[in-house]
Amino acid sequence: VSLQSYGSPWHFFIRQWIWLLIGCAGFGLAMRVDHQVWRRPARLGMYVTAGLLLAVLVPGIGVSAYGASRWIGTSMVQIQPSALAKLALVVFAADVLDRRFGKGDWKYQAAPVLAVLGLLVVLVMAQPDMGTSLVLVVIAAAMLFTAGLPGRMLAGMGGVGVHEALEGWMPTGEPDVDAELMKGQAW
Repeated sequence: VSLQSYGSPWHFFIRQWIWLLIGCAGFGLAMRVDHQVWRRPARLGMYVTAGLLLAVLVPGIGVSAYGASRWIGTSMVQIQPSALAKLALVVFAADVLDRRFGKGDWKYQAAPVLAVLGLLVVLVMAQPDMGTSLVLVVIAAAMLFTAGLPGRMLAGMGGVGVHEALEGWMPTGEPDVDAELMKGQAW
């Protein structure tokens, strides 16, 4: 494909290396910044991300392709808010869990993270994008586990989540309902 479309078998390889170098530079820069600086934009970043995820769903703003609306922008420059949601969730969860560490029970510590996770998953699934939704759930679970929340509680919540996902996505045996389910699936 690379040779046929761009005249070089190395086109995509070079592009990946360029993005790898940009990512390494960004990582190096982020490491040099005091971690307290990342706390300030945590809530604002989450609000902006949720707003962008909503904007993707608005006809005329969100760019659709193959039945999914996941991008904002023009044909030249596009951003995918669900990618920003991953970073925003990490920063937000780290801030909330650190501020609430040692205060109250695990529910008090986890409630804001779980509420934001629920909002993000609903907005991402409306695009639809099951893969990113699962990544967001894994990020939140890892953050909660790392913050010291009981593994049994996380496993219980995970079991309920898997049950609900299967309940909503599995065929029912009724042709009309199954056809509608299959239309909505992101896979």
